[in-house]
Amino acid sequence: MKILGENVLESTNVSGGCISNCQKLTTESGKRYFIKNYQKNGIAEAEAIGLAELTKAEIKVPHVYEQSKNQLILDFIESSSSNAKTEKLAESLAKVHGVCAEQFGFDSNNFIGSTLQINNKQSDWLHFFWEHRILFQLRLAEQNGCTTNELLKSIAKLENRIESILSGTDESPALLHGDLWSGNYFYDRNGEPVLVDPAVYYGHREADIAMTTLFGGFPEQFYKVYNEISPLKDDWQQRLKFYNIYHLLNHLNLFGSSYYSQLISTIQYYI
Repeated sequence: MKILGENVLESTNVSGGCISNCQKLTTESGKRYFIKNYQKNGIAEAEAIGLAELTKAEIKVPHVYEQSKNQLILDFIESSSSNAKTEKLAESLAKVHGVCAEQFGFDSNNFIGSTLQINNKQSDWLHFFWEHRILFQLRLAEQNGCTTNELLKSIAKLENRIESILSGTDESPALLHGDLWSGNYFYDRNGEPVLVDPAVYYGHREADIAMTTLFGGFPEQFYKVYNEISPLKDDWQQRLKFYNIYHLLNHLNLFGSSYYSQLISTIQYYI
Protein backbone atom coordinates (compact mmCIF):
# COMPACT_ATOMS: atom_id res chain seq x y z
CA MET A 1 0.00 0.00 0.00
CA LYS A 2 1.22 3.47 -0.88
CA ILE A 3 0.18 6.98 0.05
CA LEU A 4 1.44 10.12 -1.67
CA GLY A 5 4.15 8.04 -3.31
CA GLU A 6 5.42 6.40 -0.12
CA ASN A 7 5.07 2.84 1.14
CA VAL A 8 2.85 2.47 4.18
CA LEU A 9 4.48 0.57 7.04
CA GLU A 10 1.62 0.67 9.52
CA SER A 11 -2.13 1.29 9.42
CA THR A 12 -4.26 1.74 12.53
CA ASN A 13 -7.99 2.37 12.80
CA VAL A 14 -8.72 5.44 14.91
CA SER A 15 -11.78 7.31 16.07
CA GLY A 16 -13.02 9.99 13.72
CA GLY A 17 -16.65 10.66 14.55
CA CYS A 18 -19.86 9.00 13.45
CA ILE A 19 -19.85 9.90 9.75
CA SER A 20 -16.36 8.80 8.67
CA ASN A 21 -14.02 5.85 8.94
CA CYS A 22 -10.51 6.93 9.90
CA GLN A 23 -7.02 5.50 9.93
CA LYS A 24 -3.58 6.62 11.01
CA LEU A 25 -0.95 5.65 8.45
CA THR A 26 2.80 5.65 9.02
CA THR A 27 5.07 5.65 5.96
CA GLU A 28 8.64 4.44 5.46
CA SER A 29 9.97 7.96 5.97
CA GLY A 30 8.24 8.16 9.34
CA LYS A 31 5.58 10.58 8.16
CA ARG A 32 2.14 10.03 9.71
CA TYR A 33 -1.16 10.79 7.99
CA PHE A 34 -4.76 10.92 9.15
CA ILE A 35 -7.13 9.43 6.55
CA LYS A 36 -10.86 10.14 6.59
CA ASN A 37 -13.21 8.12 4.38
CA TYR A 38 -16.81 9.22 3.97
CA GLN A 39 -19.67 7.17 2.57
CA LYS A 40 -21.49 10.31 1.45
CA ASN A 41 -19.96 12.17 -1.47
CA GLY A 42 -19.22 15.87 -1.07
CA ILE A 43 -18.39 15.94 2.63
CA ALA A 44 -14.64 15.53 2.10
CA GLU A 45 -14.51 18.42 -0.36
CA ALA A 46 -16.62 20.63 1.91
CA GLU A 47 -14.39 19.85 4.89
CA ALA A 48 -11.24 20.67 2.93
CA ILE A 49 -12.74 24.00 1.88
CA GLY A 50 -13.72 24.72 5.48
CA LEU A 51 -10.27 23.96 6.84
CA ALA A 52 -8.75 26.24 4.22
CA GLU A 53 -11.12 29.04 5.24
CA LEU A 54 -10.15 28.66 8.89
CA THR A 55 -6.49 29.19 8.01
CA LYS A 56 -7.40 32.83 7.28
CA ALA A 57 -7.54 33.24 11.06
CA GLU A 58 -3.96 31.95 11.42
CA ILE A 59 -4.95 29.24 13.87
CA LYS A 60 -3.93 25.59 13.86
CA VAL A 61 -5.95 23.18 11.74
CA PRO A 62 -4.87 19.92 10.07
CA HIS A 63 -3.13 20.41 6.73
CA VAL A 64 -4.93 18.83 3.78
CA TYR A 65 -2.48 16.94 1.56
CA GLU A 66 -5.03 15.48 -0.81
CA GLN A 67 -8.79 15.45 -1.21
CA SER A 68 -10.96 13.27 -3.43
CA LYS A 69 -14.71 12.75 -3.76
CA ASN A 70 -15.01 10.91 -0.45
CA GLN A 71 -11.55 10.91 1.13
CA LEU A 72 -9.27 13.36 2.92
CA ILE A 73 -5.57 12.89 3.57
CA LEU A 74 -4.52 15.10 6.48
CA ASP A 75 -1.44 15.39 8.62
CA PHE A 76 -1.69 13.40 11.84
CA ILE A 77 -1.43 15.69 14.86
CA GLU A 78 -0.67 14.03 18.18
CA SER A 79 -3.11 15.14 20.85
CA SER A 80 -2.41 15.81 24.51
CA SER A 81 -4.24 17.23 27.51
CA SER A 82 -1.18 17.70 29.70
CA ASN A 83 -0.54 21.31 28.63
CA ALA A 84 -4.06 22.16 27.52
CA LYS A 85 -5.09 25.73 28.23
CA THR A 86 -8.68 26.89 27.83
CA GLU A 87 -7.41 30.44 27.38
CA LYS A 88 -5.70 29.47 24.15
CA LEU A 89 -8.89 27.94 22.78
CA ALA A 90 -10.74 31.18 23.51
CA GLU A 91 -7.99 33.12 21.77
CA SER A 92 -8.18 30.86 18.71
CA LEU A 93 -11.96 31.22 18.41
CA ALA A 94 -11.70 34.99 18.78
CA LYS A 95 -9.22 34.97 15.87
CA VAL A 96 -11.66 32.95 13.77
CA HIS A 97 -14.47 35.39 14.53
CA GLY A 98 -12.16 38.28 13.67
CA VAL A 99 -12.30 37.22 10.02
CA CYS A 100 -15.30 39.01 8.53
CA ALA A 101 -17.24 39.16 5.27
CA GLU A 102 -19.78 41.46 3.69
CA GLN A 103 -22.68 38.99 3.73
CA PHE A 104 -23.95 36.12 5.81
CA GLY A 105 -23.45 32.67 4.31
CA PHE A 106 -20.61 31.20 2.32
CA ASP A 107 -19.43 30.68 -1.25
CA SER A 108 -20.61 27.07 -1.24
CA ASN A 109 -22.93 24.76 0.66
CA ASN A 110 -21.43 22.24 3.07
CA PHE A 111 -22.53 19.82 5.77
CA ILE A 112 -23.45 19.87 9.44
CA GLY A 113 -22.65 16.29 10.34
CA SER A 114 -23.98 14.43 7.31
CA THR A 115 -26.82 16.92 6.75
CA LEU A 116 -26.60 19.40 3.90
CA GLN A 117 -26.10 22.96 5.13
CA ILE A 118 -27.35 25.70 2.81
CA ASN A 119 -25.20 28.83 2.75
CA ASN A 120 -26.84 31.05 0.13
CA LYS A 121 -25.59 34.55 0.91
CA GLN A 122 -27.88 37.18 2.38
CA SER A 123 -27.37 40.60 3.89
CA ASP A 124 -29.92 40.03 6.67
CA TRP A 125 -28.89 37.67 9.46
CA LEU A 126 -32.41 37.11 10.77
CA HIS A 127 -33.71 35.93 7.40
CA PHE A 128 -30.58 33.91 6.68
CA PHE A 129 -30.76 32.00 9.96
CA TRP A 130 -34.50 31.43 9.83
CA GLU A 131 -34.64 30.32 6.20
CA HIS A 132 -31.41 28.35 5.84
CA ARG A 133 -31.07 26.98 9.34
CA ILE A 134 -34.44 26.59 11.11
CA LEU A 135 -36.87 26.15 8.21
CA PHE A 136 -34.49 24.01 6.15
CA GLN A 137 -34.11 21.59 9.07
CA LEU A 138 -37.86 21.65 9.73
CA ARG A 139 -38.58 20.67 6.12
CA LEU A 140 -36.12 17.80 6.44
CA ALA A 141 -37.85 16.71 9.63
CA GLU A 142 -41.17 16.67 7.80
CA GLN A 143 -39.65 14.54 5.04
CA ASN A 144 -38.17 12.21 7.67
CA GLY A 145 -41.46 11.85 9.50
CA CYS A 146 -40.07 13.49 12.64
CA THR A 147 -42.55 16.35 13.02
CA THR A 148 -45.66 16.57 15.16
CA ASN A 149 -48.44 19.14 15.36
CA GLU A 150 -46.81 20.30 18.59
CA LEU A 151 -43.49 20.96 16.85
CA LEU A 152 -45.05 22.69 13.84
CA LYS A 153 -47.19 24.97 16.03
CA SER A 154 -44.21 25.75 18.26
CA ILE A 155 -42.03 26.73 15.27
CA ALA A 156 -44.84 28.95 13.95
CA LYS A 157 -45.02 30.75 17.30
CA LEU A 158 -41.23 31.05 17.35
CA GLU A 159 -41.28 32.77 13.97
CA ASN A 160 -43.46 35.49 15.47
CA ARG A 161 -40.88 36.00 18.21
CA ILE A 162 -37.65 36.01 16.22
CA GLU A 163 -37.45 39.75 15.61
CA SER A 164 -37.85 40.40 19.32
CA ILE A 165 -35.29 37.70 20.22
CA LEU A 166 -32.61 39.09 17.90
CA SER A 167 -33.41 42.78 18.31
CA GLY A 168 -30.32 44.91 18.90
CA THR A 169 -27.80 42.16 18.15
CA ASP A 170 -26.57 43.36 14.76
CA GLU A 171 -22.95 42.51 13.97
CA SER A 172 -20.79 42.11 10.89
CA PRO A 173 -20.77 38.58 9.41
CA ALA A 174 -17.99 36.69 11.20
CA LEU A 175 -16.31 33.47 10.17
CA LEU A 176 -17.80 30.63 12.21
CA HIS A 177 -16.48 27.14 12.80
CA GLY A 178 -20.12 26.10 12.60
CA ASP A 179 -19.98 22.88 14.62
CA LEU A 180 -17.86 23.73 17.64
CA TRP A 181 -18.48 21.22 20.41
CA SER A 182 -15.94 19.38 22.57
CA GLY A 183 -15.42 16.65 19.96
CA ASN A 184 -14.27 19.09 17.29
CA TYR A 185 -11.17 20.51 18.88
CA PHE A 186 -8.18 19.13 20.73
CA TYR A 187 -4.79 20.27 22.00
CA ASP A 188 -1.51 19.25 20.39
CA ARG A 189 1.61 18.22 22.30
CA ASN A 190 2.53 21.89 22.77
CA GLY A 191 -0.86 22.73 24.27
CA GLU A 192 -2.01 24.57 21.13
CA PRO A 193 -5.69 24.13 20.23
CA VAL A 194 -6.45 22.43 16.92
CA LEU A 195 -9.89 22.96 15.32
CA VAL A 196 -11.28 20.12 13.22
CA ASP A 197 -14.46 19.05 11.37
CA PRO A 198 -15.74 22.54 10.52
CA ALA A 199 -19.09 23.48 9.01
CA VAL A 200 -17.97 27.01 8.20
CA TYR A 201 -20.01 29.98 7.10
CA TYR A 202 -20.15 33.67 7.94
CA GLY A 203 -22.73 34.37 10.61
CA HIS A 204 -23.33 35.85 14.05
CA ARG A 205 -20.68 34.99 16.64
CA GLU A 206 -23.33 34.03 19.17
CA ALA A 207 -24.33 31.06 17.01
CA ASP A 208 -20.83 29.59 17.40
CA ILE A 209 -20.72 30.33 21.12
CA ALA A 210 -24.14 28.69 21.51
CA MET A 211 -22.91 25.40 20.06
CA THR A 212 -20.15 25.24 22.68
CA THR A 213 -22.85 25.10 25.39
CA LEU A 214 -25.04 22.38 23.88
CA PHE A 215 -23.34 19.30 25.31
CA GLY A 216 -22.25 20.38 28.76
CA GLY A 217 -20.43 23.55 27.79
CA PHE A 218 -16.80 24.56 27.80
CA PRO A 219 -15.01 25.63 31.02
CA GLU A 220 -16.14 29.00 32.41
CA GLN A 221 -12.66 30.37 31.81
CA PHE A 222 -13.21 29.94 28.07
CA TYR A 223 -16.16 32.35 28.04
CA LYS A 224 -14.42 34.80 30.39
CA VAL A 225 -11.31 35.04 28.20
CA TYR A 226 -13.29 35.17 24.96
CA ASN A 227 -15.34 38.11 26.27
CA GLU A 228 -12.19 39.91 27.35
CA ILE A 229 -10.75 39.59 23.84
CA SER A 230 -13.93 40.00 21.82
CA PRO A 231 -16.81 41.22 23.99
CA LEU A 232 -20.31 39.92 23.32
CA LYS A 233 -23.54 41.82 23.98
CA ASP A 234 -24.40 42.05 27.66
CA ASP A 235 -27.38 39.71 27.26
CA TRP A 236 -25.65 37.19 24.96
CA GLN A 237 -26.53 34.24 27.17
CA GLN A 238 -30.23 34.85 26.62
CA ARG A 239 -29.98 33.84 22.95
CA LEU A 240 -27.83 30.71 23.19
CA LYS A 241 -30.76 28.30 23.43
CA PHE A 242 -32.36 29.98 20.43
CA TYR A 243 -29.36 29.35 18.20
CA ASN A 244 -29.14 25.76 19.42
CA ILE A 245 -32.62 25.04 18.06
CA TYR A 246 -30.84 24.60 14.72
CA HIS A 247 -28.53 21.93 16.09
CA LEU A 248 -31.32 20.19 17.99
CA LEU A 249 -33.40 20.01 14.81
CA ASN A 250 -30.38 18.57 13.04
CA HIS A 251 -29.91 15.97 15.77
CA LEU A 252 -33.61 15.11 15.50
CA ASN A 253 -33.07 14.50 11.79
CA LEU A 254 -29.85 12.54 12.27
CA PHE A 255 -30.61 10.51 15.39
CA GLY A 256 -34.37 10.51 15.84
CA SER A 257 -36.83 11.14 18.63
CA SER A 258 -34.34 11.04 21.52
CA TYR A 259 -33.79 14.78 20.92
CA TYR A 260 -37.46 15.67 20.56
CA SER A 261 -38.18 16.61 24.19
CA GLN A 262 -35.09 18.81 24.45
CA LEU A 263 -36.00 20.51 21.18
CA ILE A 264 -39.58 21.24 22.28
CA SER A 265 -38.54 22.54 25.70
CA THR A 266 -35.92 24.79 24.07
CA ILE A 267 -38.45 26.29 21.67
CA GLN A 268 -40.98 26.78 24.45
CA TYR A 269 -38.40 28.75 26.40
CA TYR A 270 -38.85 31.53 23.83
CA ILE A 271 -42.56 31.34 23.05
